Amino acid sequence: MKPLVKSTLTKKQNIFLETLIENGGNVIDAMSSAGYHPSSRSNLIKSVKDEIIERTRYHLASSSVKAVNRLIEGL
Repeated sequence: MKPLVKSTLTKKQNIFLETLIENGGNVIDAMSSAGYHPSSRSNLIKSVKDEIIERTRYHLASSSVKAVNRLIEGL
């Protein structure tokens, strides 16, 4: 998924964000996948906070359509 808010994200930040959404929000695993040291958690989160919010909104919006369709199919 391409960045929705910042166009100046680093490759590591993009990997972190993509992994974070894909793994259901596990920050530690996403940091590890992107090559971040655990002690950089606070700074990393602050630097990509707006992007996390935007990507989460996008993910929820796209997932809600699938969820509604599955509910309807089950009725």
